Parts: sequence; C-alpha cells; structure tokens
Amino acid sequence: MNQDTIRILMLEDSATDAELVQYFLRKNFRPAEIQLAMTEAEFEEKLKSFQPHVVLADNSLPQFDAATALEKVRRLYNGIAFIMVTGTVSEEFAAGIIREGADDYILKDRLTRLPAAIDAALHKLRQEEEKRYAMEQLIQSEEKLRVFIERVTDGFISIDKDLHFTYLNKQAGILNRRPVSEMIGKKLPKYFQMQRILKPIKHSKPLCANSAIFPILITMRHLICGWKIIYIPRLMVFPFLRAI
Repeated sequence: MNQDTIRILMLEDSATDAELVQYFLRKNFRPAEIQLAMTEAEFEEKLKSFQPHVVLADNSLPQFDAATALEKVRRLYNGIAFIMVTGTVSEEFAAGIIREGADDYILKDRLTRLPAAIDAALHKLRQEEEKRYAMEQLIQSEEKLRVFIERVTDGFISIDKDLHFTYLNKQAGILNRRPVSEMIGKKLPKYFQMQRILKPIKHSKPLCANSAIFPILITMRHLICGWKIIYIPRLMVFPFLRAI
C-alpha cells in the first residue's frame, strides 16, 4: 500500500449510511483505504490490525456510542484523528465530545465539510508529532549538555532577573565552597554584581512567556588573584536553561 494513502476506519451500524459516506469520500477526497466496523468487538480488532489514521464514528450503535469509542482510542492509541459523523446530535453532546478530545463532528446531511475536517485533523496530528520529536531531540541534547557542564573545570551558573541562582554545576559549588543545594534560590554574591552583568540583565527577556527564568549564564574560573568572570550573552545561552 502507498505510504501516503490514508487509512480510515468507520464505526457505523448502518451499511447504507456507511456506503453513502464512502461514496462521498471517493468522489470528493483523495485516495484512501476505508474499512468498516459495525460492532465494538470489530472496532477494537480493526484498531489493532488496520492501524487507521482516522476514525469516523457514528453515535447510534447500541451500547457503544461515539464518546465511548473516543475514550478507547485516546486511552490506548496515539496519533489517530477522531471525527464523529452522525445523523443527529445535540449541541451539548457535540460540544462535550470536542472537549473530550474529538477533532470534529460532522452531520451526515452536511458531508461537504468532511474532507476539510479530515485534512485539518491530520494536519494537527502532524504538528503534534513534529513537536514531540523536537522535544525528544531537545531533551537528548540537554542531557548531553548537562553531562558536559558537570564535567568541565569551570563553574557554570544561571541566574534570574533578581540575581538569584537558578542553576549551578558541581564545580561552581566547589569554587564557592558551599553545596550546590544550599545555593539554589540564593542571591548572587556582591563580588559578582558588576556593571557588565547587571546592565545586560536589565534589558534581557524571559526565555518564554510562562517563564520567570532569564537567560543569563555565567562561567567563572578561580585564579590565584581572585575570580575571573565571563558573561555569556543571551543568544549564546544553552537551551537546557529552559528546563531549570
């Protein structure tokens, strides 16, 4: 089967209605492989064997409505779009099933919306998958960076806009002669609070809208004559600071 072919699983107890929806999709949608499940047991079996990209669920099956089908799909499977396609439904029920995680609902006498609804749901799934992949890559990158920073001989610290420690590596604790756990949340010592650090902080922005952590990272080396401090500009801050 062509990798680009969409697999659609219909949950429908009316063979006539199922044929109507399939005929409409064949005429108005790109090529798709469509299978029909008319019972709960058949639906569960085809979720496993057919591995659909999209579920189109009616709401009139005895003892197995669209809400129950949705709960099963969301609990057991990831990456499946779910659209309720039914003859009649109250606005309250429709709003409720959308809140529960359905991508859309379509009335059978208004099938013209169905192709666009399927495309929109699949586009949303692709975006979520890309976001998950990016986060996985970021987590792996952050973990490698953490290991590196913990092994270097320089001390690395991050501070927020109020000059409180938000992160220190092991070497920073050694250079400060205090356990790292005791320094988190404490204010930066006065001998660090020099103009070239304070000035950039005043113009710095949080890493994201919901974060209070400002992207300030400082590396320090203990010399015989005292402290050598290097300020790393905001654009060079490592991404792991977002998780601190």
